[in-house]
Amino acid sequence: MRHFVLGAGVAAAIFSFAAAAEATIIDLDHRGPVNHLLSLEAGTYQITPVGISEGGAFDALNVWGLVEGCDVWGENCLRGWQWRYQLVDELNQIVSSAFFGLFSGSLDALAAAKAAGPFQFTLSSNQDVRFVYTGRLYHHNRGGISFDLTRVETPAEPTDVPEPATLALLGAGLLGIAALRRRREI
Repeated sequence: MRHFVLGAGVAAAIFSFAAAAEATIIDLDHRGPVNHLLSLEAGTYQITPVGISEGGAFDALNVWGLVEGCDVWGENCLRGWQWRYQLVDELNQIVSSAFFGLFSGSLDALAAAKAAGPFQFTLSSNQDVRFVYTGRLYHHNRGGISFDLTRVETPAEPTDVPEPATLALLGAGLLGIAALRRRREI
């Protein structure tokens, strides 16, 4: 299993993913701007949330550095722990995104993401995509997110279209069978 830690303050990190069934753990450190570039081949990919206990560096993130205003179950907080990502293409169009929060604990945010995931996205061609996060007060941020990125499906190879001569031959054969059958009935 490959493992990449994408740290805060890094402008961009470039990774090429070939046709791999092998999962790659990616850690996005949200204690600074996230702008991590990946060069991906065409295909369908799956993002599966993972936590520290599964080999990731993070369980969830907290952009305020505190928890407040939660209900009695530790959910629906005004400020708290969350699990989220946003993946954009070369034109800054959203390819895939998810948001789960706000919770009193990082493991609760991770559990919510796991319950809803895994998340899939499909690229019709090879392209560069970026995981992004921008904020204003990074000194308050704590944690980040970790996930497995796996290519689960490659684009289907185009199938050959029968040539007209092949179809004509098939048609002639069917007509011959029909003629023989008709001849026997007479």
